[in-house]
Amino acid sequence: MIYINMEKLIPFISGILIVCCVSSCCDPIVPPIEPPDPDPIDTTFQLKWEVFIEDSTREYISSSPKIHKDLVILPVGSSSQNPTNFIIAYDKFTGKQVWKKDLGEYNWSSFHENVISGNLLIGSTKNEVYAFNLDTQEVEWFQIGSFDPFVTLIGNYVYTTEKVEGFVYLTRFNIYTVTREVIFSRPDGTYLHPSYSPPALYMDPQSKDSLIIFKITYWNTVEAFVPQNLVVYNLSKRKVKWEKIGFSSATSAHYVPASIHGDDVIVVSDWHAYKYDIMTGDSIWKYQIENRTSPLNGVVRANPVLYGDKLIIQQELSPMHCVDANTGRAIWVNQKGSTSSLGGAIVHKDMIVNTSGGGLLRAYDLNNGLTFLSRKSPSGKGFIFKLAYDAESDMYYTVDFGHVYGFKINKPK
Repeated sequence: MIYINMEKLIPFISGILIVCCVSSCCDPIVPPIEPPDPDPIDTTFQLKWEVFIEDSTREYISSSPKIHKDLVILPVGSSSQNPTNFIIAYDKFTGKQVWKKDLGEYNWSSFHENVISGNLLIGSTKNEVYAFNLDTQEVEWFQIGSFDPFVTLIGNYVYTTEKVEGFVYLTRFNIYTVTREVIFSRPDGTYLHPSYSPPALYMDPQSKDSLIIFKITYWNTVEAFVPQNLVVYNLSKRKVKWEKIGFSSATSAHYVPASIHGDDVIVVSDWHAYKYDIMTGDSIWKYQIENRTSPLNGVVRANPVLYGDKLIIQQELSPMHCVDANTGRAIWVNQKGSTSSLGGAIVHKDMIVNTSGGGLLRAYDLNNGLTFLSRKSPSGKGFIFKLAYDAESDMYYTVDFGHVYGFKINKPK
């Protein structure tokens, strides 16, 4: 027979009753739901650093940043009677100023565009073309003349346009020997003033000849509409291969170079994009960007970007177009894709990033054209200059009037 000591069992039974009572009489404990973040962190745009340019020259930034090794290179300068000009180098990761070269002794007036080849920064001012050694921080050479703002680097040569004694020359300099060579010229008339776009290079696979393709604009002091010509010039034979006279009915995109797509050339002007066979000049397709009758709006001013078989066309205060470069048909059109006359686009990681006419930094999905970023610079002055991108740091760099920025852009998932 089993005996149970009830005195010892009573506390245990009471505990069970209490637990059962509590469990049956009360609701289950549920963790509280946290309220949504009233100000969620936007990881699309990540500002990594910002530098204020202290010199008085900050109001005269007219050049875009370039990347050299671990440095962001920025020429800044004034266009006053007594110009003060500098070339400044910043650490691309931190924004810390590494060095600053005062070029006041050269009395240059305002920096324009520039390119980098090896350790040379090659650019133009109002009256000079120069080469600056980024390792020694010294001017290697400079040439004086009446030059256009653009400089284009092809191989060991830098190309630009200059006016000399009644002619307009397409001139090139050897960046190492400083040999000056006139490639092409047209007379500078009383009413018609020729000017050339930056050239693009094509190598003929059969003859191995070097061909350059560029546009000629005849600025007319009388007519509002000025047609443009398209020229394919054989550098090896020093003669014009073909010239398509008046291919564009109205001048625009004067400083916008042609794009090489396979064995064809794509050019933009007036309100159209055109594709021609480089060897024959035969038309392949013509894409209408805008239905316009005035060159004042909707014109192409920024460089189109050819990314594989996709041609990204940016306009002044008008839609952005993505065109199939093979067929000339639209893939998508973004109605808010405006860009400034100085802005260019960078395509990377299925994103299109540019600066816009309203001073906005914008980013778009390459696949469908949807805008996922639109913002002004942190200082509020507006992004209006071209961007630079560096793969090692995965960062973009640009300036406004007074600041230099390093930042990342992350495409939303």
